Amino acid sequence: MRPPLWGNFIAYADWDLASFAWLFRGGLRVPSYYHATQALEKYLKSLALSIIDPNGTTETPNNNRWLRDHNLERLASRCAAQYPYYGQPETLARLRRFSEFDQRARYPWVEQQHGNGFTSEDVPLFWELFLHLRVDIPIKVDDYPLGMLIRGHHQGHPENLTAPMFDLADCRTAVQLMFPEVNKIVRW
Repeated sequence: MRPPLWGNFIAYADWDLASFAWLFRGGLRVPSYYHATQALEKYLKSLALSIIDPNGTTETPNNNRWLRDHNLERLASRCAAQYPYYGQPETLARLRRFSEFDQRARYPWVEQQHGNGFTSEDVPLFWELFLHLRVDIPIKVDDYPLGMLIRGHHQGHPENLTAPMFDLADCRTAVQLMFPEVNKIVRW
């Protein structure tokens, strides 16, 4: 069984989430927040695609120019009709600020309007968004990087241990320390 096309976004978002935790725990805050915003963007794109094409049968979404958009608020708005959380003013305000930081991290000429970067107080805000997104995305078989990293085996098959590339004990520990409730977003 082939995973849905929108699953590709989940895989890369999972790596960005793990990179966020690993870099943050290592003290590299600016690059860690960049990965956090990248994870949000990819999870939002995955959710939006899963709404349009729940079975993931579309071969190539070339006609979807919005897939090239990096604005988290606009991406969330695509999901709000089916998932009202993403249209709530507080959620959109957070995403607006996080989008700005993402742009500033890449383009220093972007004028700031919504904040001066992130602090450790933003970590729970990221977690809340990650929690909603990864739960709302209709993952049936969570053999994506985060699921494999946390479980250490394929979903539903503890006898099938993950490949050596998932032997990232330090990374797993960083994710679990940063997000103690990470089990809530992994399918077992």
